[in-house]
Amino acid sequence: ILENTTGATRHLHSLPPMAFHRFRQLLNPASGLQSYQFRELEFLCGLRDTRHVEWVQRALARDSQWEAVRRRLDQLSLAETFDALIARRGIDDLAALYAEPARDPVLYALADALSVLDHRAQEWRFVHIELVERTIGLGVMGTGGTTSEYLQATLSLRFFPALWEARNQLTGRVNASEVEPEG
Repeated sequence: ILENTTGATRHLHSLPPMAFHRFRQLLNPASGLQSYQFRELEFLCGLRDTRHVEWVQRALARDSQWEAVRRRLDQLSLAETFDALIARRGIDDLAALYAEPARDPVLYALADALSVLDHRAQEWRFVHIELVERTIGLGVMGTGGTTSEYLQATLSLRFFPALWEARNQLTGRVNASEVEPEG
């Protein structure tokens, strides 16, 4: 889904700015902020930062979609499920899993797949920012009332922050020569 959304957004890049403005007028007053399905995906994956949840609540309350999205917060997220799995497997150091994938190849493959999912969401956000920059500019308000600063801030949102922190730790260990890179 994220790859298709990213691809569709890239197609919009081919529109000259005036053609995009004609297309954009058809969207008004709609906004990506109103994409409650995407917000459900975020919550189900694990993006549950308090500030983000509060922001989504404010954005969707006026569209009567908040209650449907809020129910996702009552369900276990993919991140919580993954955390429970690594705890059951006795993995308390994800960086060690990345250093030695053969230790638990299935868990390593799952961790890698989750990081790919997270990256696809980031990629979509970035392609969206590029579209905004190319077609309407960075100094204007979007149809949902957001600014480019808001869009830029979404690039720091992660579904699985522990997987990214594990990469930081692994790199620190390699740089300190605690771990020898394979190959």
